[in-house]
Amino acid sequence: MLDTFFVNAPEGARWPLDIDTLDQHLQERFPGMNGWIRNAPALGQDYLDFDIVLDGSRRTGSYYGGGPLILNDGDAEDWAPTIAWLLSLLPSGTPAVAMRESNPEAITPLPADPSPVQIQQILEQIAPE
Repeated sequence: MLDTFFVNAPEGARWPLDIDTLDQHLQERFPGMNGWIRNAPALGQDYLDFDIVLDGSRRTGSYYGGGPLILNDGDAEDWAPTIAWLLSLLPSGTPAVAMRESNPEAITPLPADPSPVQIQQILEQIAPE
């Protein structure tokens, strides 16, 4: 099921990863990535808006400095490796939570330093019934 996934620091916390640094890492991981720095006036904050190709399909995402990471138009299998990779850019053990747009009540903590398989399983478990 295609969905939008949100990965963030727990409430009241921020990740030590700015948008320029993530932009650089995304370009290295996904050659051909398109990225734009945009402004969210309601938040008074810039964010990175990007698109990449995964398994032959264009996928889009956004990242706000310190979190959240928002990944659109994919399923748990599509996005789990990217989420694990992003979390590996953070200091080991940095806490994170995940949510699906289709089930916003299920905000779920991710384990410390999770593998793509663990993330995929968690994202699949929080899918709406």
